[in-house]
Amino acid sequence: MNIFYKRRSLAILAFILLMIPGTGQIFGQSSQQEFKPSGKIWGYAFGDFFIKTGGDTATWASRAEYSSISKKVYSFSFRRIYLGYDYNISPTFSTTAILEGSDGVLTTKGERSVFIKALNIKWKNIYKGGDLVFGQMPTLAYASMFEKIWSYRSIEKTLLDQRGIRPSSDMGVALYGRFDSLGTYGYNVMISNGTGPKPEELTQTGKHKVYAGEVYGYLFDRKIILDLYADYQTGHNDQFVSNIRGFAAYQTDPVTIGMELFSGTQNKIKSDGTNVTPFGYSIFARGRIIKDKLNAFVRYDSYNPDNSYRDKDILASYNAGAMNKQYDEQFFTAGLDFMPHRNVHLMPNIWINSYKAKAETALLVKREADIVPRLTFYFIFR
Repeated sequence: MNIFYKRRSLAILAFILLMIPGTGQIFGQSSQQEFKPSGKIWGYAFGDFFIKTGGDTATWASRAEYSSISKKVYSFSFRRIYLGYDYNISPTFSTTAILEGSDGVLTTKGERSVFIKALNIKWKNIYKGGDLVFGQMPTLAYASMFEKIWSYRSIEKTLLDQRGIRPSSDMGVALYGRFDSLGTYGYNVMISNGTGPKPEELTQTGKHKVYAGEVYGYLFDRKIILDLYADYQTGHNDQFVSNIRGFAAYQTDPVTIGMELFSGTQNKIKSDGTNVTPFGYSIFARGRIIKDKLNAFVRYDSYNPDNSYRDKDILASYNAGAMNKQYDEQFFTAGLDFMPHRNVHLMPNIWINSYKAKAETALLVKREADIVPRLTFYFIFR
């Protein structure tokens, strides 16, 4: 009888516990909460059918997309192909791997190829509000904020990326932090090699790392976005390179406008030991015309490769490595974004990059603006 009463008492106690709100849920979900490693493949690609209707060929004059292409050339092209894989090792650790290809990444036979764009591991919540990432990853110069708000990387890179100020991906370690639980205010810091997707040179030249950091905030119900970024990299003989960038945007459901302002210092780079100081700004707007079907965008950039340019900096003879610093450049693009599906975009657009020589000499020839009408295609799979 004692055994009978004990069993009955345990059954009654278990029934009571299950009736307490939330207790049954805890017991019932214990097996469901067990973590299972998982991963997913994703990717995207964008390219164009383009025609170069204006401009000339001068490979030394600009880092812009179509500078080296002859006038009247037209073609279909891939500007980016991404294949990524995200894998959750545990609730604390996750990894990302990305392969990138394009018409500019080729094998020795001239066929399209790929390279490792990203390969990193994330340690989530290494402390409250902080994630640690190690490996090959996007840099802080534009990928963490400006590129997301601009949201048309398929049309053009951001100012610093387009002009080659910093690589878009680098090998190093980064800390992504949040001051509050919602991520309204935060900070990011990163130390990296500064060599982009290429391995570090194991020499004295390769010891000069890039130290970068940024702080950001979302204000007024996240409609106003502010971001401040800076980096510093040492070099030989007291040379160093530093950059500072400010970004502000106003973001609503139908319209977003933004502006980026950038200034850099390349210390003691000139032959007489003086500085090169690049400077530029970018203004853009994008908006909705028909919800989930049609958007529009426009952007204007101004880029001065040397804001400290002097008469003595005028080239006396041709120097391919210095020619691009002899021209100021202006960039403009505008177009429509038609979405037959949320992951498929067809974007007719105009792409223009113009030039202004810093001095009037026979060596600095007048450059025609590169004018390229395009039909850009962009598709996502995930």
